[in-house]
Amino acid sequence: MNASAALARAGYWAILSAAILLFLFPIYWIVSMSLKAPIDVFAMPPVWWFRPTLESYRELFGDAPTLRYLVNSTVISSLAVLLALGLGVPAAYALSRLQRRWKDTLLFTILCVRMIPPMSLGLPFFLMFLRLGLLDTHLGLALVYLSLNLPLVIWMMKPFFDDVPIALEEAARIDGCTTAQALRLVVAPLAAQAMAAVGILCWVLSWNDYFFALILTREAAKTAPVGITYFIRFEDARWATIAAGATVIALPVVVFSVLVRRYLVSGLTGGAVKQ
Repeated sequence: MNASAALARAGYWAILSAAILLFLFPIYWIVSMSLKAPIDVFAMPPVWWFRPTLESYRELFGDAPTLRYLVNSTVISSLAVLLALGLGVPAAYALSRLQRRWKDTLLFTILCVRMIPPMSLGLPFFLMFLRLGLLDTHLGLALVYLSLNLPLVIWMMKPFFDDVPIALEEAARIDGCTTAQALRLVVAPLAAQAMAAVGILCWVLSWNDYFFALILTREAAKTAPVGITYFIRFEDARWATIAAGATVIALPVVVFSVLVRRYLVSGLTGGAVKQ
């Protein structure tokens, strides 16, 4: 290896290392804040070496119903994913097999729904749910996330269904399957990894939402991102406890993503290459 190649390789690794440190530093800072004593959180200069303490986590689960907020987030996010996949997968399959001139216009319209700024939907959702009695309910918030996730499911699943040969469905129909049975027994298993990847993305988007959970919930359906604001009070803000809450909220997403990373990567890239 000549000198120029070695220098280029060293520069590559230096830039890559700097980028990794840049992305990981905020995570380190939040986690370290959650393990510091309150007096060390905003110490100047920053305290880099300290004795870890779990006092913030004790306060997080002791003073506020944090566990209930986490359960609410889990239930609402899971329900939103089930609804989005249950409606979006058949819709994406239908749009994949539909042969009409207005199909592209319909797909663009669905995409435009996802482009609407969430801020502009807050008041309409609030007024509609107020009349329907869906404020501060798990179902109401799950339906909001459904409206946001459904275009994502349709647009991400359609290319995978485009790649499934129609001959397989025709063979299933010859054997007596209906269209719904062909989708459930033949097409859906071939796109299982794509469905897993889309489901993971929808779950993470629903889990991390703050805006709609703040507007449409009070106590019964309050989610974890809104729940940690309990520690922001008029007289002070318990930043170490808030950092502990942020760590707890991020931990399931990180662990879940690591466990299913193989399905996530293969699912997102599986429809990129035509067979």
